[in-house]
Amino acid sequence: MDGKVLISAFRDRTLAAAVPSWDEIPGDDGRHSPSLQYDGASSTESLKQLVALGYIAPLGDDARKTVDQCVAENRYNLARSLAGAGQADQAALVLRELIADDPEQGRFHEQLFHCHMMLRDLAGARRALDAFDRACAAFAPRAQADLARRRAGKPDEEVSADPKARDRKEEHERRELMEKASGFALPRLLLHCRLALSQTRTSARKSAARQLLDQVAESAGRRAGMALFLADGFASVGEDARALEFIRRARRADPENWQAIALEAGLHHRAKRYSKVVEAAVESLSLIYFQPHLHYVLGVSLGQLGLHEQAEQELRIAINQFPGMAAARAALGRLIRRDRARIGEAGLHLAEAQVLREKAGKRHARQTAATSAVPEPAPGLPGFERWHGAPPADRSRVVTIVTGLPRSGTSMMMQMLAAAGIEPVTDGKRVADSDNPRGYFEHEQATHVHQDVSWIPAARGKAVKIVAQLVPFLPAGEEYRVVFMHRNLEEVVASQKAMLQRLGRTGGKIQDAGLMRVYAAQLVRVQTWLKTRPEVQVLSVDYGDAVKSPSEIAACLAAFLGTPFDSAAAACAVDAALRRQTAAG
Repeated sequence: MDGKVLISAFRDRTLAAAVPSWDEIPGDDGRHSPSLQYDGASSTESLKQLVALGYIAPLGDDARKTVDQCVAENRYNLARSLAGAGQADQAALVLRELIADDPEQGRFHEQLFHCHMMLRDLAGARRALDAFDRACAAFAPRAQADLARRRAGKPDEEVSADPKARDRKEEHERRELMEKASGFALPRLLLHCRLALSQTRTSARKSAARQLLDQVAESAGRRAGMALFLADGFASVGEDARALEFIRRARRADPENWQAIALEAGLHHRAKRYSKVVEAAVESLSLIYFQPHLHYVLGVSLGQLGLHEQAEQELRIAINQFPGMAAARAALGRLIRRDRARIGEAGLHLAEAQVLREKAGKRHARQTAATSAVPEPAPGLPGFERWHGAPPADRSRVVTIVTGLPRSGTSMMMQMLAAAGIEPVTDGKRVADSDNPRGYFEHEQATHVHQDVSWIPAARGKAVKIVAQLVPFLPAGEEYRVVFMHRNLEEVVASQKAMLQRLGRTGGKIQDAGLMRVYAAQLVRVQTWLKTRPEVQVLSVDYGDAVKSPSEIAACLAAFLGTPFDSAAAACAVDAALRRQTAAG
């Protein structure tokens, strides 16, 4: 991106490193490596996990509600983007999670329905629509009662009567309540209609679709925005006269409605009124030129009128705009086959059309069979090099920090340090349980480091446990020795899930693989921050190594933290039997 770096915006100015050429940077684009990319929604869900586990203080009600609304909106936009990018199966996964959290949002249900339709999964679309119907039946009565209560206190016309004193928040909430009170009647009717229109192979199903179209026409037929939908719907069930009626209505509302004009061209083509096809198609293309299917229809019609040169031109335009259109290639092949000198070229186009049809069939089969993509593995964790420094000159001035992810062995490490003679900072509020039979060794203040660090000086000469995500909030001016616990992320997540299940709590709504990726990226950022702090010394300890070789780890701790340190007692504090989660393989 062109532009000037606003160095003056920073309190501590730093030189911005220039990139001579992105062509010299490995990778397909200029994004950060996966371990440095930030996914706000996933990070928020991981934060909820840490709050549920008790390692970070919860947000206030207002802040939590605002964050939840923001995350939900971001997730909804993500789902729409995924659907627009042809990843409707992935979009559906996101939408199901959103619906589970807030089943009263009609747009979530509608978008999920459309995802199933994109995948040609009619059974899935039916299930999504049935779930929408059930949700509306549940929340509509509550919305009706709430709306009646508000109107009894203040009628709708009084809410918006005075432009200067309008309560826009109340207006917005009432509009939402009115939609919910109606059970999203019209949107659901449209979805039922779309589903019926996709299954019109038998006369009975055509009749059912026609009845739904009549209901839509009666309910909303006078709305300008519905005319095109009704025209398309009636055309698909063979009601060309009614389709033309709504096309004329759409064109009266907007004489340059290129979609309505294109649909009219299609109706004329079906009726073999080729001259009228040409007239309507040319008018629509003059408004919006990129319409591959309309170029194809125009090409076929011109061929039927004997205008073969113009027909070939339109068919080639259709192929250029949409190379995967098998029908256009087949039509072009049949058209130029009339010329004996071009039989070879015609054969190539006809063969390509057949290949495209076969590919489309296989792609449809894959989409129907696919339920969810295989999650990507979590990236590896770059840790710290083995520590080869000197012990602190005066341990009474050192704040010893034990950190890592929840369930990575931080409590075990605190037990080792306590046994070795280093006093733990703990308030005893979190008592031992089946998850940590020997205790948690925690202090509630450690969950508020991002809000209050006034207590840190009192931790000099002691050991305090702080979750890794809060380490960057440690204040400058202290001498820190950080024991950073690492554990296989599969084991960490499995242990967290088991703990939450025993506590009867719900953590973040995120898949295991996604949570592992977020944790990995967060640990990389914390470690990167630590490496920029010269006053912070770090010893990286692998949980598995501590369980298997506690004496060796105890010796490393003694060298890192200085004397006095009872290495033998520290090693004896490790109980390998408490390791209940192990990674597969």
